[in-house]
Amino acid sequence: LSDRAKKYLSKLKERFGNMDITIADVDSDEEAAKIMSQGTKSFSVLMDSKTLEEMAANETVAAEYEKLIADSANELTALKDSANEQGVAVKAVGMKLNDDGTKTYYSHNCRCWSQSICIQ
Repeated sequence: LSDRAKKYLSKLKERFGNMDITIADVDSDEEAAKIMSQGTKSFSVLMDSKTLEEMAANETVAAEYEKLIADSANELTALKDSANEQGVAVKAVGMKLNDDGTKTYYSHNCRCWSQSICIQ
């Protein structure tokens, strides 16, 4: 990561303090789920290095992705609550920011992480 991206990542982590924000270039949903399973906060957010670099370099892009991150907190809470109401013990939830601007949500029950939904 460039110095600018590292500095921007620090600001993101400060702004979204209740989320684990991880930068990793993953090739599969399984790899994404494995990375998010290491989170220690209420929510996990995963994005690739290219997206972070774009956010650090362009305020407009940054604002768009930051809105996706902010909006995801409510959506992830609703996802977790809905699953729990249906008797599924969800321990944690996470979101992967895809490079095409979509989000993929993941949930973790007592046994495994699984891809939940992909929305734009």
